[in-house]
Amino acid sequence: MTARTISALLLTTGACGPDADSRNAEPEPSYFAESAAAFEIGEIIAQAMDLGEDALAWADDVEPTEQGYLIVDAGNDRLVLFDRNLNLLRTTGREGNGPGEYQFIRRIASAADRVVVLDVGSVSASYVKPDGTFLERSILRPNPTDVAWHPELGLVVADNGSPPHYLSRFHDGKQVAFAPIPTALRTDQDGVYRVRTNLVAVTPDGMIHVFDDFHLALVSYAPDGTLRGLNFLPEPTRSDKLQRRAETVATFGGSSIVLGASTATILQPLADGRLFVRVAGSGEEGIGYVLDSSNSEATPVVFAEGHEGRRWGAHAHFENDQILLYSIDERYGSQLALARITLVER
Repeated sequence: MTARTISALLLTTGACGPDADSRNAEPEPSYFAESAAAFEIGEIIAQAMDLGEDALAWADDVEPTEQGYLIVDAGNDRLVLFDRNLNLLRTTGREGNGPGEYQFIRRIASAADRVVVLDVGSVSASYVKPDGTFLERSILRPNPTDVAWHPELGLVVADNGSPPHYLSRFHDGKQVAFAPIPTALRTDQDGVYRVRTNLVAVTPDGMIHVFDDFHLALVSYAPDGTLRGLNFLPEPTRSDKLQRRAETVATFGGSSIVLGASTATILQPLADGRLFVRVAGSGEEGIGYVLDSSNSEATPVVFAEGHEGRRWGAHAHFENDQILLYSIDERYGSQLALARITLVER
């Protein structure tokens, strides 16, 4: 495991927007119910392997484009474009401070006819063409963890610079706080400071969703910042994840040293309004859930029996009846694989 991998998973010591009063009527928290069905990952139909000097050091996020898949290679501070059959097309970017250079890129999202790339190293958002060509850069507030694009609001940023809010957005040229954290989920109530490692996504209906990684909960907002829903992951999965994370924090020195530890790594909006959340530490059998806020149902995403789940399960991206898997493996390095996915009864 590289130093960057550890720093991304464990964060250690070393203006109020127009929605300010929207938390007055907070919905009651509830739990997702786990579905009897599951999305089963099956046959691998394409792979990107043996890339030589172009090998991915750490594939961390992906955005589909007309040409194929634009991949964040966080380990090399670059963007890598593959076609739909996972053939390498081009690479753009390198480590540095200049235009088209990055210090530690983590997230990527479609932004109308452009793509926005979150660079947590330089605390900035770079806008690029769908093929990765650099266009411009905007400086952000401290400690951003994810970005999304809203058709009306523009860039929405999950960060740690807007308490007691999850997000910030740009209004009249300024980055302002947005989406107040529900009272029940304020992480500073016990007097211990924690760095939030939350994720954000915008669904086709314009709703803005935050995955609160500390509480393992999906928190949903209307475009005006009004809180619309609060749902925890299903039990006993949620309690198991929280217990595993607590054990990890204890191993690295406890909460006085470790200010945050990531459990969820991807929050992806789907075309039908649902969301896919990739949950770390699910073992070989599963990688996360498809969440449906309309009926509070969580459908597990699992590997078919006999599938090489551990090898391909690091991250994933849904697209129609296929799923793009990318992983880091000590033997095989960082790879991409495209697999079929089917909804099955369990």
